[in-house]
Amino acid sequence: MTHSRYNLSNVNKAIQNPSLFLEEMERLSKPKNINKILNKILFEKDYGDQANVMAEDWDNLIILDGFRYDYFEQYNTIDGELSRITSQGSHSTEFLEKTFVGRQFHDTVYITANPHAPRLVDDDVFYLMESVYDADRETAAREHYPEQVIEMALPVIEGYPNKRHIIHMMQPNVPFLGPTAEKIRERLYSEEGVTFVNMEPSDVPESFSPREELGTIKEACEKGYISEVSLREAYRENVKIALEYAQQLLDEIEGKTAITADHGEMLGERVPPLYYKQYSHERHIYTDELRHVPWLVIDSDERREIYSEDPLQDSQLADDTVKDRLEKLGYLDYV
Repeated sequence: MTHSRYNLSNVNKAIQNPSLFLEEMERLSKPKNINKILNKILFEKDYGDQANVMAEDWDNLIILDGFRYDYFEQYNTIDGELSRITSQGSHSTEFLEKTFVGRQFHDTVYITANPHAPRLVDDDVFYLMESVYDADRETAAREHYPEQVIEMALPVIEGYPNKRHIIHMMQPNVPFLGPTAEKIRERLYSEEGVTFVNMEPSDVPESFSPREELGTIKEACEKGYISEVSLREAYRENVKIALEYAQQLLDEIEGKTAITADHGEMLGERVPPLYYKQYSHERHIYTDELRHVPWLVIDSDERREIYSEDPLQDSQLADDTVKDRLEKLGYLDYV
């Protein structure tokens, strides 16, 4: 079932509290939201058939979150056959709902850093779903780091050799990990008293009360703290980081692999038809920057024998087995 703002539960809440109707009408009447509604009505048909990545032939699917096609085409260094596809969504939740929710892939293991996946994807969709995301506010951003995903993925891939594997990393989406992003966070803290959720500089004292706490560097640009040039440089560095970790993963796994993205990103481009500037990815928006994503296929002579089984509730790999495999692969150094 597709998750929607307009469902029976919310309608019942609004009936019991009519002020919710007025709040929703006020929200929809804002120019930016009017633009979003018109954008969906006018441009949805222009994007035609949207890719069904689960119907494609692969042993491993690496999803790099928020990776625009144009940046991938420019900066990719991984050998393979590249094409452009249209994503199922302009936001992770939309992609997950249209690609996974309500379906069964009992021949597939899903390893993810995306925080929306545990909430949206039920246990019976995949043979096994492993999430590195921890909702604990103090550690959540760190668990988005690509090395954490690789640390979890490698022993799982080895432990379930007769399954397809999806590895969903959060880069080049936030958090931005490159030197430009780090300098931005340090400068805004020292000069503006501004910090970022879970990404404060290491020298921030516990007693410090920020003038403003931002969610992302994209928000810093939207509020005028940094330029679009700086934002795009921070994104470009995250793109290169994502590709480096994708290559690391490729070097350790066997089988035919595809690399793609769940959606793209807006870095200050304007959304038609009213052409409001957009610094993020939101649901149900139709622009090339958000909907066009890469599809890179890396062929292999070694293919897995894949079969379906009843889904597991939890990984059956023992902790000591996982540690041993990571140590042999040299990935314990990342912790």
